[in-house]
Amino acid sequence: MGVFGQKEPAKKPTRKERVARGNEIIAHQNFNKEGVMSGRKAMKMKRHIERGGK
Repeated sequence: MGVFGQKEPAKKPTRKERVARGNEIIAHQNFNKEGVMSGRKAMKMKRHIERGGK
């Protein structure tokens, strides 16, 4: 977007980026808590973040 010399305007991260970052956070939280979260809980967290933070 825009002329090559210009910086891109700050944009919201794309869905993929947001999910990727969310998964990183989840991994950290799981690790800090019980080492590993139960698969069900992790999936719930993941779905929650994928929905866009509501």
